[in-house]
Amino acid sequence: MNTNLEAEHDTVFGKTFALYDRPEMEEFVGFFRQRFAANKLDARAIFEGRACLDAGCGNGRGSIFMMSNGAKSVDYADISATNIESTGRNLKSFGFDSVKGHLTSLEKLPFADATFDFVWCNGVIMHAHNPDKCLRELARVLKPGGQMWLYVYGSGGVYWYAVRRFRNIVREIAAARCIAGLRLLGYTPRFVAEYLDDWKVPYLRTYTDADFGTRLADLGFARIAPLPHGVSYDTSERRTRFPEDAHWLGEGDLRYLVKKTGVARAGGKPISASEYGSEVDFDPRIPKRFAHAFDRLEQAVEGDPITALAACGRIQFRLRELMSQDGRLDLDAWEQTIGEVQSLVETTRG
Repeated sequence: MNTNLEAEHDTVFGKTFALYDRPEMEEFVGFFRQRFAANKLDARAIFEGRACLDAGCGNGRGSIFMMSNGAKSVDYADISATNIESTGRNLKSFGFDSVKGHLTSLEKLPFADATFDFVWCNGVIMHAHNPDKCLRELARVLKPGGQMWLYVYGSGGVYWYAVRRFRNIVREIAAARCIAGLRLLGYTPRFVAEYLDDWKVPYLRTYTDADFGTRLADLGFARIAPLPHGVSYDTSERRTRFPEDAHWLGEGDLRYLVKKTGVARAGGKPISASEYGSEVDFDPRIPKRFAHAFDRLEQAVEGDPITALAACGRIQFRLRELMSQDGRLDLDAWEQTIGEVQSLVETTRG
């Protein structure tokens, strides 16, 4: 993987995150409040008076969350010029000014060693061209004794199986066309951003805790388990509440709040930069149940971009909806939705 495709992030992330208005940003930041509360984390105690880095800032929700909880300052960094602009605008809208933006790759951050008390990197590393190099940089700029919030996608499960199928279906549809099509279909900025994140980002990898958590320990962080709780649809939350569904949910979300306790050890296994991240097979029950339906869908929407976007969006929306309900994951209902979408597609195409 020699060609660095991160320039595409300016469309995939920049143009979608720029769509958020003030109420949508408040909702977006609110998910962090919910996750911290669910895991009994005191955000004020964690951030107050700290010099913080928002690494891969997106539209600034992490920066806003840290400043809202008393951070002394935030430096925000991103490879997308549009994201830097959006973050600056959103921070100003929320009344924060002890902030500074940096247009940069996370592979080479423009900061001295041990600059920050806290590093925030939420949903970024798995999209990087060289994820291990980025992770080493985050460790480098964090002070000994400092903390880092880190989120990456956990491997396996029906959600990531579906995403891989959607990515194949929309592979030839340009990201900008996907954004326009999803907006035409009535999706809010939250879902436009989520779908582009899943379908069109050039690097989308998932990891196991055995791989990722061990690598954090290699880099001088205390080895801890991923946080078990989140909002209702987080796979970590669902695995904690409904362990009998674990084979459908895979590894779960990998969210860590880790402390830098030492220096990096020599050697160790770098975080994989392969196409899919950790080498993990899906539970065989997932393709056995859903592969044929996705094969049919892929054939039915071929050559019709808007129908493809409508079909994939409806199926993913329904899965997210079912994952947000209180109770075990109702895959019978999701399978029914896939069948209904398939029938509608075949009808519209004659």
